[in-house]
Amino acid sequence: MLVASSASLNQFDRSISSRFSWNVATIPLQGDKARLAAGGAVAVIHSTDAAKQKAAWDFVNFATGPVGSTHQVKMVGYLPTNQMVVSSPAHLAGFYASNPKYAKSAEVMPLLTPWYGYRGENGLKIVDLMRKSLGAITEKKANPEQTLKELTVSVQPLLPAK
Repeated sequence: MLVASSASLNQFDRSISSRFSWNVATIPLQGDKARLAAGGAVAVIHSTDAAKQKAAWDFVNFATGPVGSTHQVKMVGYLPTNQMVVSSPAHLAGFYASNPKYAKSAEVMPLLTPWYGYRGENGLKIVDLMRKSLGAITEKKANPEQTLKELTVSVQPLLPAK
């Protein structure tokens, strides 16, 4: 078993080809109210030049729109960034019907929650502290209750004043 992003799907498909049988599954969740955090995709425009900003914005709109999302799924396997393309016959509906491995990521879309973020200059520090704490808990190197208390003490001073 391998746990990986759907962004690796096309690469696995090409590498494995017909050498052996393989399949995909969604991450098992506990309970009807269980959710998955969505994250990992972002577009940032850094240019101060108006013409470059417009060109970059036009590209971001294309990449996250129906045509770009459709290409992204077909070429890579990644979860579409545009919900509309999933059931649209002009985009992915037919593709998903004939490529069930690729359809798995779209099945979890109703279970996705927004990605969290923290305002202020310490946002990345806070996320890093949480990531390290969750890693320690997952690896059974830390007690969850104690780690939560310690994390609360560590993060509170990093939060911006209201």
